[in-house]
Amino acid sequence: MMTASNQTRRKFYVTALLLACATLPMSALAGPLGSSTGMYPRVVRAGDGPQSPVVASVTAFDNGTHADIFRSDDDGATFTKTGEVRDPDFNTGLCCGGLYALPIAIGNLKAGTLLYASSVGQGIETAPMQLKIHSSTDQGKTWTYLSNCYTAPVNRKGGGLWEVEFLITKDGKLACLFSDETVPGHSQILQQSVSSDGIHWSAPKAIVKLAPPADRPGMPVVTKLNDGRYFMIYEICGPKHNCDVYTRSSEDGIDWGNPADVGTFLTTPEGLTLRATPTVALARNPDRLVVTGQRVYKDGKHQAETGATVFIDASGTGNGPWRALPAPVDVRNIPADGNVCQNYSTPLLPSQDGKTLLAVASDYVDGKCRVSAGTAPLP
Repeated sequence: MMTASNQTRRKFYVTALLLACATLPMSALAGPLGSSTGMYPRVVRAGDGPQSPVVASVTAFDNGTHADIFRSDDDGATFTKTGEVRDPDFNTGLCCGGLYALPIAIGNLKAGTLLYASSVGQGIETAPMQLKIHSSTDQGKTWTYLSNCYTAPVNRKGGGLWEVEFLITKDGKLACLFSDETVPGHSQILQQSVSSDGIHWSAPKAIVKLAPPADRPGMPVVTKLNDGRYFMIYEICGPKHNCDVYTRSSEDGIDWGNPADVGTFLTTPEGLTLRATPTVALARNPDRLVVTGQRVYKDGKHQAETGATVFIDASGTGNGPWRALPAPVDVRNIPADGNVCQNYSTPLLPSQDGKTLLAVASDYVDGKCRVSAGTAPLP
């Protein structure tokens, strides 16, 4: 959710890294995605062919709250705005939009259909928040309301719903993952609902539900590995975890193990860690897992000089070892407690040949939060 300490930002390595910066070619910036305020970007490849376009979404605010949709036909080198996702409910508060390209058909939804899901209603305390899904069959030009993945059982004053992401389970169902503040006795948990048609959704199942009431697991992002397992990355905020980044895996995309288990703490052999708003992607040929978070720490100390950083696991298994590399978009001067803009939940998209990594990141420019894209080589 949009929090600066994970409770307020919603309102609205060192040596290894320096050596990597010196030995890898510089990243290439594609430039900003639009000139207005933009936040919480997402990016997907709309298809499997060599000419498949790259589509990005950005939460936008000019002329009413909505999502701007951008398209690239040169693998992220340049982007052009091609559409918008609009809904009257967005003006009650729009947050944390997830973007997904269906790899298979789900019900009447054809493979390649784009889904945009978002947290809606944070600005109205007397109504429940919704996780609204819109779909596009023309690679993001036009959008139609599809369904609600979940509607909160209480009004916004009693808790919110945040950060929707999707996956296809082993048995071919569409799963919707999200952060949920509405469960009594818990500040926040991670939930998952499933659907066989994208319209009718199961009751949510807790997948990370920690015993300390103040613990706040959030921002789940999942990628499927070549061995068939699912790899999830998420943050845990609260007084004991400080939005540190954790991982876990699943054999089927449904069972994520004991919900009360915190998972595996992500760190490099040198002791570098990530805090807040993590994302993950799988690069192929050969397989490598790439992860990013908003801020870098070592021994509990903020490493402000590192700028934006990605961690890479060359085994492609999630078991490590992880090492740090410069990110495609270098966001500097992020404060130790973070903010709602700089490098906030930066999505990653490897090229189809696995040689480069595209990132779409937000940063302050002339007092506005703006989104830019950039690419960097993958070792």
